[in-house]
Amino acid sequence: MSGQGIEEQQITVVNFSGLTVEEGLSGMQGPLVVMDASDIAGTNGYCDGASEDELNRRLTAAGVTFPGIHLIDHGSYHYMSKLLTERIRQDYTLLVYDHHTDMQPPAFGGLLSCGGWILEALRTQQYLREVMVIGADPDYIRETGDYLQAEEDHEALLSRIRFASAPVPLSEIRWPVYLSIDLDVLAPEEIMTSWDQGTLSLERLLADIESLRQHGALLGTDICGGPAPAQRQTPDGPVQLTRCYEVYARIVQALRA
Repeated sequence: MSGQGIEEQQITVVNFSGLTVEEGLSGMQGPLVVMDASDIAGTNGYCDGASEDELNRRLTAAGVTFPGIHLIDHGSYHYMSKLLTERIRQDYTLLVYDHHTDMQPPAFGGLLSCGGWILEALRTQQYLREVMVIGADPDYIRETGDYLQAEEDHEALLSRIRFASAPVPLSEIRWPVYLSIDLDVLAPEEIMTSWDQGTLSLERLLADIESLRQHGALLGTDICGGPAPAQRQTPDGPVQLTRCYEVYARIVQALRA
């Protein structure tokens, strides 16, 4: 991993749906790269092999770096976290803030999905030692237990997964951290997202980020979440977009503080 200073770390914005979060980051120092993915077919919620190959090609062309900050559009594209973490070449903890567990087997075989990318990463990544999910709904956690029981190696999988509530339990993290944040973990009064949402406050999330930064080096961070295109067209859409960009900017600032 790179030894870049915090303000030298590249911010990569992946544009699938026109959620131009870079508008809120214009005053920040350091390189900012916008990677257009809006023309790649079959990427909303699910991603097939050909689309995955093209996304990986464009990530390489965009000069994605570690450590770095990766902003990957709204929650239907959270599977990008798997593509990003595949580039890590050391043992690591995947720390995920999400209202959902993202460990559901895909409804269609062979497709990477926003709802199952963590399970796929656990199956395929040799450097992924453990997953900790913070803020998931208890009902989704119970459903995940049922899904995993059907896996052939369910005991080994379960031994590598933990669920927790904020604040982040730093003492339980045993390897360097890759941080993945789905903003649907936040309460609806904090931000509008394209999925059902949790109850976490933005201030609690920012405090946890500060704790993580003090605890040790982050290998990288990605952030997804915000209103989907149809939500942006509602009367409240412009206000929600402004708030979305503010939330992204505050999180990026916390990561770079």
